[in-house]
Amino acid sequence: METNQDGNLVKAPEGVDQSVWDSWGKWKELPANDFRSIVSRGLEGRNIGLSNGLKNINKYIYGTHQARYYLIGADSGAGKTTCTNFMFLFHAWKSAKLQGRTFKAFYCSFEIGKSDSIARWCSYYVYDKHKVELPSDYILGRIEGKLMTKEHTRMVMEAYNEVNLLLKDVVFIEDTVHPTKIFEDLIEAHYEKAGKVIRMELTEEQRKKHRKGFVKGFIPNDPDMITMLFIDHLALTGSEQGLDTKHIMDKMSRYAVVLRNMFHCTIVFIQQFSTDLMSWHRTMKKTPQAVIPQRIDFGDSKATYRDADVVIGYVKPASFDYAEFMGYKVTGDDGLGRYLIMQCLMKNRYGPDGRVFPLFLDGLTGHVYDLPLTPNNPFLMKEWVDKANKIEQLCQYQFSPQGNLQLQG
Repeated sequence: METNQDGNLVKAPEGVDQSVWDSWGKWKELPANDFRSIVSRGLEGRNIGLSNGLKNINKYIYGTHQARYYLIGADSGAGKTTCTNFMFLFHAWKSAKLQGRTFKAFYCSFEIGKSDSIARWCSYYVYDKHKVELPSDYILGRIEGKLMTKEHTRMVMEAYNEVNLLLKDVVFIEDTVHPTKIFEDLIEAHYEKAGKVIRMELTEEQRKKHRKGFVKGFIPNDPDMITMLFIDHLALTGSEQGLDTKHIMDKMSRYAVVLRNMFHCTIVFIQQFSTDLMSWHRTMKKTPQAVIPQRIDFGDSKATYRDADVVIGYVKPASFDYAEFMGYKVTGDDGLGRYLIMQCLMKNRYGPDGRVFPLFLDGLTGHVYDLPLTPNNPFLMKEWVDKANKIEQLCQYQFSPQGNLQLQG
């Protein structure tokens, strides 16, 4: 059989048109968003999703991908920001580095300020390397009588080195900005440098007003580059043109679809559940089905759920006074307490959904773990019950205010 210099067949296989075969062989000359180009890069392993640090949910979503819109929802205090950072920021960034892929994230943190976020991120990296739990309030010196020791200070400085490396690839935005500014600034500050932005022709009058034409295409310099846009959380996005919260969120979601489809941007939006829709229902009924997130919980904007490719909701059973939830003990000496959260795959455009995964949330250090899927196995669960008790002891004793006594150790 005749082959070319790359070792590929010159003659098309049976059932494949020769012109199609020839064009497929020149996929490197095609636009990055051409189907043949995407499939060919996939055959080289270049489309594998970035790691998110969890196993159970990855049986269905296969990591974090280019050109995906991820919507994360939960009530206040359910761990949505912690889980999002763990999955889509820390692990995605590390995974991109290991794969040799360029990574750039624009992180709009409208709820938590930069200094508090960095303290939390330092706590994550301290535990990641030393397995030592240091709460962010302790790092920032906010606990009376609990000043950091020299050894802990050294660990935090070491962790800050890692955070600084992360921040070289992450633009942290804490000023409240409106959807159009987010969209236009992302194109001008990033995509116009990362490739060629194709715009519609302007009229002479538009040129005089120094306007830019509508975007109609994008050619990336590096088709394997990962660009991510985070917003935490959507309801706090800035207002424009007198729009109310719903219409602001709707508009941001429309821009997200354009960024996903045209620029292959990965979208990660956090949306807090609408508190007035399901609260009565959840208070009156104590079955697990009553508190598992539903589409109606995203009531502040229906567009986000509709537009997203993957929707993940979180619920903390301890917030609803469950003694047991789906077989997992919540209260008592052998319970997981507030460290048990349920991760609900509510929508998955490219695979199965309607799945619930139990997680252990260590809010002290920002780490998240898959729990065993067999809650009635005491041998498997003991490790996690012990971990919950340990963290609880740290919160109640080691990091509780104690006058002006400095922590020793």
